[in-house]
Amino acid sequence: MGEVRLFYALFFANVCVSCLIYTFVPSARSHLSEEDHLIENISALMFAGAFLLSSALLWRAKRQSDIVLLLLIAAVGLVSALDELDWGRRFFGFKLFRAIGINIGSLHDVFQRGYFVILQLGGPVILIAALASGAALILLSVALWRRKIQYIIAVGLNYPPYVLIASSVALILSALVIDLDLVQWTPLFLLEELFEMNASLALLVALLALFRESKIRSIPTDSPT
Repeated sequence: MGEVRLFYALFFANVCVSCLIYTFVPSARSHLSEEDHLIENISALMFAGAFLLSSALLWRAKRQSDIVLLLLIAAVGLVSALDELDWGRRFFGFKLFRAIGINIGSLHDVFQRGYFVILQLGGPVILIAALASGAALILLSVALWRRKIQYIIAVGLNYPPYVLIASSVALILSALVIDLDLVQWTPLFLLEELFEMNASLALLVALLALFRESKIRSIPTDSPT
């Protein structure tokens, strides 16, 4: 689990340093919390790097579980990198896609617009009902497949790539929730960008863990006679 500890140490360190810079160097705030600036560009590069590295490692992967994880990392990396760049809209100048009269430029927009549509259709009641239904579905799944779920969790918690990929997805979802502006507090934009950057970092460290695991498996266990 060394890679997991490495990731969370780096996560804690860069969040602390960024918060200190944001607090004491006001002129740097735009580079940390706004689009098309330092943190977002770093995130895009790291997500793209995760996609390229996982795609390269796919050619050498032999185990089915490794192939699945590499495909998952590649998918998350590619979609997230393109999403950070608004799918190239800001570079190539094409118009936004429109759905139900709404401009859609990224997955953030899809998530945000979906949330607002739910509120417009039925207000908080529909949202609460949807959350309650989701919670009930989770509880039902646990009740029906308790042993299988316990096994998957037990295995996953002891396998660094699973933990790191799950951490990446959790950070991306957290950034999407922050983007809903449920709480009007400017420093949250910094937290959103940091969550996305560290989600990309988690994918890269997951690739490191997968590479190390494959190296360990390739070492012969039989001693020479």
